[in-house]
Amino acid sequence: MFSKDKILSLYHPSVSLRKTIVRHFVGMAILLSVLFSGLNFLNLYALEDEYFELRLEEEASYLLQEFQKTKEWKTPRAEYIKLYQRLEEFPGEIRAVLIEEPERREVRGENERYYHLYRFSGSQGPFLVAEVSEMLMVRSSREAIIWFLAVWTLLISLLAIFWGARIAQRTTKPLTELVNFISNLEPDEVRENFKQEYPNNEIGQLAHALEGYMSRIQKFIEREQNFSRDASHELRTPVAVIRGATELLIQDIDKLEVDQKQKLNRIINACTQMEQTVSTLLSLSRENEAISCCETLVLPVLEKVIVQQSHLLQGKPVEIAIHVERFDKLNIGESELHILLTNLIGNAFQYTQRGEVAIRFSNNQLSIEDSGDGIDEKLKRNVTDTWVKGSQSQGFGVGLSLVKRLCEYQGLKLDIEHLNIGTRITISRLLN
Repeated sequence: MFSKDKILSLYHPSVSLRKTIVRHFVGMAILLSVLFSGLNFLNLYALEDEYFELRLEEEASYLLQEFQKTKEWKTPRAEYIKLYQRLEEFPGEIRAVLIEEPERREVRGENERYYHLYRFSGSQGPFLVAEVSEMLMVRSSREAIIWFLAVWTLLISLLAIFWGARIAQRTTKPLTELVNFISNLEPDEVRENFKQEYPNNEIGQLAHALEGYMSRIQKFIEREQNFSRDASHELRTPVAVIRGATELLIQDIDKLEVDQKQKLNRIINACTQMEQTVSTLLSLSRENEAISCCETLVLPVLEKVIVQQSHLLQGKPVEIAIHVERFDKLNIGESELHILLTNLIGNAFQYTQRGEVAIRFSNNQLSIEDSGDGIDEKLKRNVTDTWVKGSQSQGFGVGLSLVKRLCEYQGLKLDIEHLNIGTRITISRLLN
């Protein structure tokens, strides 16, 4: 059956779609901001190092030109640049590093000193060494730059939250309207062409699918209602004819034998029970019609059902133990109780080959326990589903399903216990 709760449960998961969009949007914005800030930070280092490399190359070009003219190496023009002819002339903090890594171009010395090297002819020298500690801008301002980038990332994140919330709201608004529209519909209400009220995107496709689904469900409901109405009418008419004819026969008491009178009375009782059963089943088929509930004496209905189902025990060594007091009552209608007992006692009689069928009523609980073969292991989990039945069953697999539905409508609790030998089924009133 079409259920609004199912659709609403799909739209209201543990995390809403709007929050999911905002979370992913903000997460992507923060990730891109962090990556962008990190790349900018590394780029500042690279630009600073590139500047010192260019200054050394410029100074080296000047010194090389002068050397070609005078055959002597002049003193570098910049005070922070020094010329060394051999590796042994280097300060100790630089020489130790270059011995291990001869191709090193940048060296970190002691006391936060930084050096850049330029080689005129590989590792043979001469060498230009620039001590750039006083000229460093990025390294000396590293904390300030990091704070700046962090604040920038925070501002971008706040902007992402703002825009993400707006985008999420605009994106989910049609979906929210669709959910509100579906939740306000009555079960038997179907609006045609409501899909045209939604944008031509995935939400519009969802509205189109829901409209088609609701239309199919409505046709299914109409078929079920027509069947229930027609079946009720067609069953009641012949039952009424049979009952009327039987009552006319029984009026001529003098011409009937005792045995014939008993058979006719059985027919009349069966017709009465069939009329009540049809009314009950018809009520079960209507979701919006509650079955009237009242207290019913259990014992009279139980005795009637046992007599009706007694043919199932013919030739079997089975005893019936009834532990029901005369005035025990169950909060259920008589016809509904008759249907419950007919199915449950009929199953107990059918599947019990020997032993005992015990029927007890105490503490407002009705239990039926048998010593039969029990329920097949593979059927225990869904034994109350429609069309589920055991291999030895002669029915259609609807008895326990009907019992379950009837208990749900009457506010009764149905418990099925699988015993070592047999089965115990208990019906009790649910506590509010």
